[in-house]
Amino acid sequence: MKRITSIFIVIATVLLLLCSCTTISSSIELINDEKEIIKYNNYVYEDDANGIFRFNDKTEFSTLREIGWIKWFLKKTTFYADNSDFPEFIVAPKSRIKLRSDINFLDRTMIIENNNGGSFISFSFSDIILEKTNADISLMKSAKRIGDFKAIMSENKNVVSYFSVYIFEGEYYLYATNGYVGIYKLKPEFSNIFSDIIS
Repeated sequence: MKRITSIFIVIATVLLLLCSCTTISSSIELINDEKEIIKYNNYVYEDDANGIFRFNDKTEFSTLREIGWIKWFLKKTTFYADNSDFPEFIVAPKSRIKLRSDINFLDRTMIIENNNGGSFISFSFSDIILEKTNADISLMKSAKRIGDFKAIMSENKNVVSYFSVYIFEGEYYLYATNGYVGIYKLKPEFSNIFSDIIS
């Protein structure tokens, strides 16, 4: 009986070690397991905490370069990037986009296109948002929805933003989510710009 118990303990210990084991390719370094922050070619990449940016789902993974992988027991996550040595973003299928932490993506020019591929408007989020708010999602449910928009980053069309604009008690809000919720108050001088687009 003791022998069976000992064998069971050994098997359980091995399984426990396997479950907690992380295997990483030589090109990618996992520097924060809990937040899945990674390092590639000495640059740090992490999920967009602003809740604004996403990977463009029209981009074919075949056009990107496989740069490495991380394996948590049976689950293997393969990461892709563009063909540069120091890509601006890293992404895995069905995962959030990981942005290079030394770049302020809010300053990047975004373009909202019409159905013919022409530009409706170009802007940067730094220009139009006043502040990130702690507004509850329920605020958006009681607010008037102006419209839904898709903006493409002009410098890298693999990065996009899907967001909605709301008006609540005379204030305009930008609501975006890429897995995290980002609710921002719009600057007064830019408040009507999205209303004009859809009117």
